[in-house]
Amino acid sequence: MNRLRICFISRRFFPAISGMSVYALNLVRELVACGHDVTMVSQYRNDPAGMAVYGGGPPPGIPGAHVLGCESRGEQRINHGQPASFEQDVEDLVDTVIREHRRRPFDIIHAQYGYPCGLAALEAARRLGLPNVVSIQGGDGHWV
Repeated sequence: MNRLRICFISRRFFPAISGMSVYALNLVRELVACGHDVTMVSQYRNDPAGMAVYGGGPPPGIPGAHVLGCESRGEQRINHGQPASFEQDVEDLVDTVIREHRRRPFDIIHAQYGYPCGLAALEAARRLGLPNVVSIQGGDGHWV
């Protein structure tokens, strides 16, 4: 089996408690167990309102994987009386993936959740010329 360098973009991860967090943890653990080199980029809320609903703060590590937090700054604009900007969050995710790819190139980009992570994966993959996978699950079908 070929070892792949996988960039996995997660909408939520621990300390946020959600089905997305459990899915992300299980997927990353299994990919690492199969011998792949995984970098997970996970969005997180770092504001009192978001932390009250989701839990929040930067994600913890996963043994054998590289885990990066990407603060949902656009989503958090609501705390300043502005509309949420998921487009800003898409750009922040794309910038993070491109920066990490330049540091150590990926073979594939995989996103969990259609928006904003899936759109960020599609855009990063387009800019980098990489294949991508977007997993649509549960309540995010309406974004598609």
